[in-house]
Amino acid sequence: MNIKELLKKMTLLSFDYVFVTDHNTLRFHKYNKYNKILPGVEIKTVEGDVLGLYVQDSIRKGLSVEEIIDKIHEQGGLAIAAHPFDKMREHFKHLNYKFDAVEVFNGRTIIQSYNQKAL
Repeated sequence: MNIKELLKKMTLLSFDYVFVTDHNTLRFHKYNKYNKILPGVEIKTVEGDVLGLYVQDSIRKGLSVEEIIDKIHEQGGLAIAAHPFDKMREHFKHLNYKFDAVEVFNGRTIIQSYNQKAL
């Protein structure tokens, strides 16, 4: 989806803001001039993916879960376990980390019991 389509969809849904959490990149941050797109990223760790909200600076993928969470927190961001139990993708074996939240619904999770487990 391009930026114009996203802004149009936001208007249709009455969204004031959205986080764009592209994988391992902050490329949508340049659109923050619209003051509707909040900075975020989805970072691949050695175990699973972590969403970083309010992240301004790039974080290298492939680090440990703890390192990624610490780097997100150092930037004042929130660290969220992404699709934590989806066995069709990289996933966490447990959630004994310092996450600020857990994603409980992921639209690409095919087997809904994985979303239910996260909930």
